[in-house]
Amino acid sequence: MTKEQFSATLTMHRKETAFGKKLAENNSIVMDGRKVKATEKEFKETNRRICDKLFEGKEFFTLKDFINYRDSLQEALWHFEFH
Repeated sequence: MTKEQFSATLTMHRKETAFGKKLAENNSIVMDGRKVKATEKEFKETNRRICDKLFEGKEFFTLKDFINYRDSLQEALWHFEFH
């Protein structure tokens, strides 16, 4: 998958997840850290940064690359949580 394809897929699927739906449905006036609603502009900036990081030095990103990245990210989060 190219950087452009990945970005388009990320954008398409973001509101289809349970978490994405909660963010889209949050219309409360009271600021709650658990219910932060990102603007479209903020999402696009985050999307760009994610793609820049994932495709750093690469023209394509394979499923194997994604699984390896996901696993290393999960391991880093476990380290953060338990240390």
